[in-house]
Amino acid sequence: MDEAVIATLAGEEFAASLAEQLRAWAAEDPATAAQLAADKRELAELARLKGERNPTTGRPWFTIEEWLAVKAPIEERIAQAEARLASKPDLAALADVADTEEEIRARWSVEKKRRVLRAILEHVTVLPVGRGGRHQAEDRLRPRWLV
Repeated sequence: MDEAVIATLAGEEFAASLAEQLRAWAAEDPATAAQLAADKRELAELARLKGERNPTTGRPWFTIEEWLAVKAPIEERIAQAEARLASKPDLAALADVADTEEEIRARWSVEKKRRVLRAILEHVTVLPVGRGGRHQAEDRLRPRWLV
């Protein structure tokens, strides 16, 4: 069942459904949505620069102290926006789902799995074993997705 969930989360249909839900949320609170997107872009750009060196001097673009000082207020704004997002439980569980199956597996904790499953899974039908009784359990599971 884990593989079916991971494949669903990494699929195009899920990405489109999540994007649609996030657009609806953004329409309800455009300022927060815009700030969250801008802050995430800014943090990603700063992280990229932290990993690079200034080609002129050969030194890092900024020190670790500067990085921490710049990063803290951005992370605080992201946390505040995500707290507002958390008031929408379906979106809160899905907002930080990774894009690829490998990234999902890397971040897949029991608590994360529970939150995501509550948001995307309506129910699972377990089919009968049938003749021989040697079917893999996963072959008998039919998930009904909410996305």
